Amino acid sequence: GGDARVASLLGGRMEQLAAAMELRLQAQEEKMAALAREAQDERARSTEIQAQMAEMGARLEHALNQNSVMRTELDALRRETARLNEAAAAARRDDDDRNERIAEQMQSLTSSLASATAEARE
Repeated sequence: GGDARVASLLGGRMEQLAAAMELRLQAQEEKMAALAREAQDERARSTEIQAQMAEMGARLEHALNQNSVMRTELDALRRETARLNEAAAAARRDDDDRNERIAEQMQSLTSSLASATAEARE
């Protein structure tokens, strides 16, 4: 009788321990499943961020290339502007020289005309 009762108590206690361990195991499995879902979500976010970074890198490279092209075009435009400014300055100098020669010729003609007019009056 006594041994059977002890065995029954031990068996009941063992079942309680087994049930408690089962509950702990289920809780642990649920935590692990939640962590696995979190890890999967993080991997998905990481993949998305990597794709965004790759896109931003491509856009940055395109912008840098455009900047380089524009800088080259700007340098060419500056050189052409300097050439045109020099040509305009040379043309102004030529115009000034030509105007000075015309003024000298007009003064000479005016002097000649004044001399001829004075001689004609005499």
